[in-house]
Amino acid sequence: MAFLFIVMGAVLLLAGLRGMARFAWTTPAQPTVSDGEEITALRDEIKAMVASLEHRLEALSPVQGEAKSDVHISFAQALMTAEKDQLSAICQAFESGKTITEIAREFQRGKGEVELILNLRHFKQNRG
Repeated sequence: MAFLFIVMGAVLLLAGLRGMARFAWTTPAQPTVSDGEEITALRDEIKAMVASLEHRLEALSPVQGEAKSDVHISFAQALMTAEKDQLSAICQAFESGKTITEIAREFQRGKGEVELILNLRHFKQNRG
């Protein structure tokens, strides 16, 4: 089996060297005058496209900025609401008699994190 891999490797190596040799001795074609004119025309066309795209982006910029900020705010609000709901659920689970280990497993958090949440909630209730 190992012999087969060695033979296959040698064949691939020789095929690769043969392919490299073919490209090593060929010379690239020299550009002609018509190629230069074509390149200049393509360059001008690309410049025009870039200018058009930049103009479109500038026109969209204010609208895009407003949309991004609205999405960012609503996403942040959704995250905060979800986090508050989960913190409340952790406290309710503890008040219903579940152990910290059970709560940590249920909410996929560390026991230290659950203890911290409960202690902060207790501190907040006693302080306020």
